[in-house]
Amino acid sequence: MFMRVVPAAVMVMCLFSAGAALAQGVPAADLNELIAYLKGYDFGESREPLTRLSGAIRAAHGNAAQLGEIEKQLDAVLSGDCTLEAKRYASRELSLVGTAASVPALAALLNDAATNDIAVKTLETRPAPEAGAALREAAQSLSGNLHHAVVQALGRRGDAEALSVLAGLSQKGDEVLAIASINAIADIGGMSALDTLEGLRPTAPDSWYPALRDAYLKVAESVGDSGTSQEIYGELYKPEHPAHVRAAALGGLVAADPAQALQVVSRALTDDEPGVAHIAIGYMRRIPGPEATAKFASLLKDAAPETQILLLDALTERGDGAAREAVMAAAQSEDELVKLAAVEALGKLGDASAVPMLLTLAEAAPGEARRIAREALSTLPGEGVDAALLLAAQQTDAQALEAIRALAERRAVDTKADLLGLAANKNAQGQQEILKAMTVLADVQDIAALLTLLEQPDAGVQREAGRALAAVVQRAHPVEQGLDPVLAAYSSAQQPETKAVLLEVIGSVPSDKALETVRAALKSEQDPVRTAAVKSLAARTDPQALDDLLQVAEASQSVPEKAAALSGYVKILRANAAAFSTADLLERYGHVLDLSPAVPQKKALLGALSEVAALGAFALIEKAGGSPDLKAEADLATVKVAQTISGVYPQDALQRVEPILAAGGADQALRDQAQAVKAAVGAYGDYLVAWEMAG
Repeated sequence: MFMRVVPAAVMVMCLFSAGAALAQGVPAADLNELIAYLKGYDFGESREPLTRLSGAIRAAHGNAAQLGEIEKQLDAVLSGDCTLEAKRYASRELSLVGTAASVPALAALLNDAATNDIAVKTLETRPAPEAGAALREAAQSLSGNLHHAVVQALGRRGDAEALSVLAGLSQKGDEVLAIASINAIADIGGMSALDTLEGLRPTAPDSWYPALRDAYLKVAESVGDSGTSQEIYGELYKPEHPAHVRAAALGGLVAADPAQALQVVSRALTDDEPGVAHIAIGYMRRIPGPEATAKFASLLKDAAPETQILLLDALTERGDGAAREAVMAAAQSEDELVKLAAVEALGKLGDASAVPMLLTLAEAAPGEARRIAREALSTLPGEGVDAALLLAAQQTDAQALEAIRALAERRAVDTKADLLGLAANKNAQGQQEILKAMTVLADVQDIAALLTLLEQPDAGVQREAGRALAAVVQRAHPVEQGLDPVLAAYSSAQQPETKAVLLEVIGSVPSDKALETVRAALKSEQDPVRTAAVKSLAARTDPQALDDLLQVAEASQSVPEKAAALSGYVKILRANAAAFSTADLLERYGHVLDLSPAVPQKKALLGALSEVAALGAFALIEKAGGSPDLKAEADLATVKVAQTISGVYPQDALQRVEPILAAGGADQALRDQAQAVKAAVGAYGDYLVAWEMAG
């Protein structure tokens, strides 16, 4: 027996013989016990017996006699004085195994507000004609809210026999019931539903019209006759209807007659109602072919600015060059937003013919228009674009610079030889732009030409030549293929400025040979070369150059060289801190302080010290941040170290942050961090006290 005792009254009124043993050898006695438990089951009690009962029902599938016996017992649960949860369970199982025989028991539940929804859900899904008949009868006999669920179920069943019933219900004077009936008629659909709606429309009050419009839209999808559908959609598309109804009708017109879709959508795109025009944009994307593109593009010139922008976006998405001329015309619009949208569209729809216009905008347009024009030039499709840009690059005006930039953005590698050839006849600005392009276009075969440009007297040209050479050498594989000609040029160079640029190129290469060359240059008597060597070492990220930089900082009489060496030393040491012990780090940072660094180097040092989780860091922070112009950095470093060590050295951490809190001059974010340290130390102390008291 189950742990819960079934009430005697329930047992007397509901329990009857289960008949023969059912599927999979479930004894009749066990089945009786399961049914008895079900009849008294309530929410919150064990569902294990119900799970067993469901298993027995599933096991009986395919055995009509056994299922018939189960159906009788479940019907008895529905009609007996059983719990609501028992009836809910029985109804749910009958939705799977019930036949017409169980319809009367289910139909009886429709009259009770407590069980109405249970019966509706099951009857709605039963294919038996008797289930539909029961719902139709209930729809006519019930009153109040019990009507509504039954009406909705008739609609979801698609019960065409219910159409006359639903039409009658709509005339009962209950507007809520009338609207529910109209919705159900729409759910049933088909020509008969359409005829029913037509019968209701002449006498329908105005308050029904939103529901009727929606019902017509739904029925139009189901009538199976494109002519009838078009007639319905055409009526609902008229201007007197709300925008959302017209938008839905537009979609129906497009689907009902694809051959007329282009004409329909084209008209909609110029509709006075913005909502309809916006919806038409979406359908515009679905109609393929250059003919459609040309038609849509022809609408640009007369459309409102906001519609023009939407059209341009959709034309861009179509990616059809048939819109090119119209888009180029729109790029001349006086409306700034339309112009921007058109220029952006040219990046996908334009061709070589758009190059002059885009170059003009890229060179002279303000702000956002210039950025978009440059981006369009970088993505402009079609043959001849690179050639058109190269032709423009040969000129001597500002647009030539834009053309060179565009070729670089387009990664037009085939034009690099021509660009390098143009460099000899360009002014310094033109040469710099070509060299910038070479950082992405050139390869080792172009090193000789780049070295030639490096010999130009203009410092800006030399700088860009160095950057281009560095990019080429770093891309070379093996690296020696790019490095060796640069080393040779360095050895033979006569001008200190040229040697300095070449040395920075060499220093950018992760090679032992390059590092030795840079180290040797530290001893040069030529100031530009020696300075370049220090800068190259300071730019490294590996610790190989640390000792070299420290030696420069200790021995150099040049303030800039010393500053560069100390900055590089601190940067590299900080980046590689994990490779050093804490004691070694503190010693090295302390040595930097002994060399009397300037304020910028002290700031960098304070940043590095903030990451050292050691008590010894506090003394160095105090020493480095002693001046007023470094107090903010010193306080921040102090708080960060205190945060890190507060768990191990709580009192030391507290001692360091309390003066910062007391001073009151720190910004709020730093004060919050300091307060968090203090709170953490206090919480730790409370924990220790509690632990000690607990023994």
